[in-house]
Amino acid sequence: MRYVKKTITWILLILNIISILALILCSYAQYISPHDCPHMSILGMLLPAPLFFTILFIPIWLVFKYKYSLLSIAALIICASALRAYCPFNPFTAKPPKNALRFMSYNTYGFGYLQKSWKDNDVLNYIVNVDADILCLQEIEGFNDDSVQMILHEAYPYIMCDNEKTPLLAVLSKYPIISAEPIDYPDTYNSSCIFKVLYDNGDTIAIINNHLESYRFTRDERETFNEMVKETADYHNYGQHADTLQNGARWDESLSLLIDKLENANAKRSQQVDTLVEIINNITCPYIIVCGDFNDSPVSYAHQKLTRHLNDAYTRTGNGLGITYNRNHMYFRIDNILISENITPYKAKVDKSIRESDHYPIFCSLELQ
Repeated sequence: MRYVKKTITWILLILNIISILALILCSYAQYISPHDCPHMSILGMLLPAPLFFTILFIPIWLVFKYKYSLLSIAALIICASALRAYCPFNPFTAKPPKNALRFMSYNTYGFGYLQKSWKDNDVLNYIVNVDADILCLQEIEGFNDDSVQMILHEAYPYIMCDNEKTPLLAVLSKYPIISAEPIDYPDTYNSSCIFKVLYDNGDTIAIINNHLESYRFTRDERETFNEMVKETADYHNYGQHADTLQNGARWDESLSLLIDKLENANAKRSQQVDTLVEIINNITCPYIIVCGDFNDSPVSYAHQKLTRHLNDAYTRTGNGLGITYNRNHMYFRIDNILISENITPYKAKVDKSIRESDHYPIFCSLELQ
């Protein structure tokens, strides 16, 4: 019996060490540029799995050999920075002062692509009634429609977009918007734009609204990915369809395509982020806000590179995973509000009350020091 117990202990210890090493690798892969090493770039997305097993071993060791629980605890401490970015916990944040800006970022998914008149469009009505002081929008197809502009101007006196003909990004504000300077990235549909807003005290806020490189999955590819997730979760079906998915796609080909798309998008996005950092370092405005759809998880090269220079409002004042993307079994916080050191954030949160877009809006109250 003693030898059986010893064998089980060694097996558990080996599995625990594997989960710890995987957790550390997933946590620190974000410091390697996807442009230089594409294969490492998807590890941050896999972090939940080794995190789950590393935590699971703590109560197991407390029952069998309590000293070994220190291994998992030490791993969690080593990876604390990545884990805090992934799932922050701020239960005692202060209430925002009365003069704080109510700031929001929202990828509207073309205002939900709803087959309704603009007057009855849920996304548009949500934007009008949300009562933000400054609101940054992405994917705003239909934005130039006269009916849209008339409805928006009822709530926001100042509106500016990145392109008058085919706008992709816009800022709606209760404060004057001075200018919009698009940032065009080569060989990509995605973009960023620097909007400058004049605040009450006469200072200028530089707001960089972003829609960084997406994975560009087609509808068929998304359906295939959904099948992969379902069949992986369902062991019985997975055993029956080891080579071919229920929709006819081959497992090996689909997985290879998925990985290629993830790596290619991560590599392009890393170059976009490097460009953004150079621009941020040269901005002369006293206040800087970088927000929008980053199309990347909180444990990624894009996020860690930008947060070397800016603070993540959600990491500082939010609670929980804060998932902003809600489709295709990809549940991550990919929308962000990053701020310069002289801006104090309060109570960042994700509003899940509106589901017409594939993103949820993210809010935060901001006090300019």
